Amino acid sequence: MGNLMRISEEIKSLEVSPKKIREFGLLVGGVFLLLGGLALWRGRPAAPCFLGIGGFLFFFGVVYPAILKPLYRAWMIFAILLGWVMSRVMLSLLFFIAITPIGLCMRLQGKDLLDQKFPDPKDSFWTLRNKDSESRDACERQY
Repeated sequence: MGNLMRISEEIKSLEVSPKKIREFGLLVGGVFLLLGGLALWRGRPAAPCFLGIGGFLFFFGVVYPAILKPLYRAWMIFAILLGWVMSRVMLSLLFFIAITPIGLCMRLQGKDLLDQKFPDPKDSFWTLRNKDSESRDACERQY
């Protein structure tokens, strides 16, 4: 529920100024024009579609950006949602590709880096420190 609230707040606080809309029209229109030019050069049948969309966005980005406001809002909402999904996908991949194998290797080797196991004579997790570590220098140089 908290994530949905943050997403809706981010969508509500979306900056929809004429400058932002103009930048959107020029940038996205320019990219579509480049893709259309590349498709035309390679003889692809999708070239007129890309050129039409790119020309529309670029033209109205220069001449009258206010007409692109609904497109800009839809594009930015899509970008916010896509960013939310992709950040979770990338973090999950990072965890399962990098962190999980390291943890499995550590378990197979019998390492306990957090000292979580109770050996038989121990009845507490408390770790006794020697007196040398209580000096002022030890507190200033912790690492």
